[in-house]
Amino acid sequence: MTQLKMQSTAERIELLLPGDDNPILVQQATPNTRAYIHPILMPGGHAVLTEDTPDHHPWQHGLYVGLNDVNGIGFWTEGLQENRRSQDGTFHPQPIVGTKVDQNQANWTVSSQWRDPNGMLMLTETQNWCFTHHGDTYDLDLCWSLSAAIDLSFGQYAYGGLFLRMPYKKELGGEAVNSQGQINKPAEGQRARWVSVSIPIEGTRG
Repeated sequence: MTQLKMQSTAERIELLLPGDDNPILVQQATPNTRAYIHPILMPGGHAVLTEDTPDHHPWQHGLYVGLNDVNGIGFWTEGLQENRRSQDGTFHPQPIVGTKVDQNQANWTVSSQWRDPNGMLMLTETQNWCFTHHGDTYDLDLCWSLSAAIDLSFGQYAYGGLFLRMPYKKELGGEAVNSQGQINKPAEGQRARWVSVSIPIEGTRG
């Protein structure tokens, strides 16, 4: 059984395997910025499965959570789009807590205050993470909760929630399949029990 190692501070967690200095997962929780996980490395190798702040979408950070239209306030583009700047709220992670490693499993909790453009607290988000390494594969489970500080209304939007930014390159292709049997474009934005997304990753075989 894999024995995980954890190096942690109030703002950052690194998960490592014995004898390897390259973290297989890094949780980022810098004050006054969105909390996110990047990089995530493939099991059994050093290829990176996530991407951070691509030029065309600089508000996307590996594995993260965001919402649009919370009382008309956006928690997605981080004020990085000129036409959205006055309508975007801000993220304020608290020190990481609940850090624990037990053989091949690691746990931690990140809580963040979400504030409106004037700095008023709207809600507190809590992410409880559990990472389990199985050798050739691993699981990353999230228990996600929101606690409202004021009355909130969530508008319907085309995207939002848990989001994974992968290092997609058009020339390499990729595929998305959902539980309804829809593939690629027909699967986009559709209700489904699950979605499987796969892309070729540079630095891997096959």
